[in-house]
Amino acid sequence: MSLTPDAPHGAGDLPVLVATTYSPDWRAREGNRIYAATPFFMLTFARGPVHLDYARSTLDRAMLWASGLTLLSLCCFVFFPRRRASGPNSGEGKTCPSAPARLAGEPADERTAS
Repeated sequence: MSLTPDAPHGAGDLPVLVATTYSPDWRAREGNRIYAATPFFMLTFARGPVHLDYARSTLDRAMLWASGLTLLSLCCFVFFPRRRASGPNSGEGKTCPSAPARLAGEPADERTAS
């Protein structure tokens, strides 16, 4: 982003309000400091043309890749069917061995029987 303030020749640094959301990743090529005026505006002081660049840090890029890989792995986990074992020991049609077997004539709950 390039800014060219209209200033008389020989004037000091002029405050320039930029209508872009502030982020610490904004840098001025000329070395000017950039301040957060409000959440939606940045402020810098310029004597001549100013060039602003936005660049993500290495940590930001690494975290974006980690987020993308996490999202991809979650989608794979949810949408692709899991393989299930089949055969005589797969557990299909079996009851839990620790569950008591009820007889046909017994009530379902001993507390309700009178």
